[in-house]
Amino acid sequence: MNVHCYCGRGYELSYKLKKESLVGFDAFCGEECLYDLLVTEGKPHDVISSHSLVCPSRMDQPTEFWCKETRRHYRSRSEATFARWCMYNSIDCEYEPYTIRFKENFTYTPDFWLPEYSYFVEVKGVWAGSAKKKLRRMLESGFKIVLVPNHLIYKLTRVRLT
Repeated sequence: MNVHCYCGRGYELSYKLKKESLVGFDAFCGEECLYDLLVTEGKPHDVISSHSLVCPSRMDQPTEFWCKETRRHYRSRSEATFARWCMYNSIDCEYEPYTIRFKENFTYTPDFWLPEYSYFVEVKGVWAGSAKKKLRRMLESGFKIVLVPNHLIYKLTRVRLT
């Protein structure tokens, strides 16, 4: 199935992956387009911690996947891959630093905060119904969030884009 990338080009995606993608989020045909969105459209924003819905994260430290390059643990191999990609491209990223508390009595902790570009990033390999709801609420609340689906994780390389 044809999907339109952030850059405007179309690319093919299997029906299964297309079905799992979320409308309203940018799609990326490769790591160059993801990098372009973050670097060219991101703007410094240092007041995220003063937002009324944002509080420091109290998530337990993950122990599942150790990344020797970044020297920390992540909850999934995909998250470790994204963190490594950020490191190789000199993009400062913080892992699960904030939790968003919604009025409907649920919380959401995005995977990454990119302070230099003012984006939250969610790396998704497997979808659960509640995750889709939380991501939509993030958009509706005015947060800038980038969804990096599993099929793009496999395209992230060690090649420095800058």
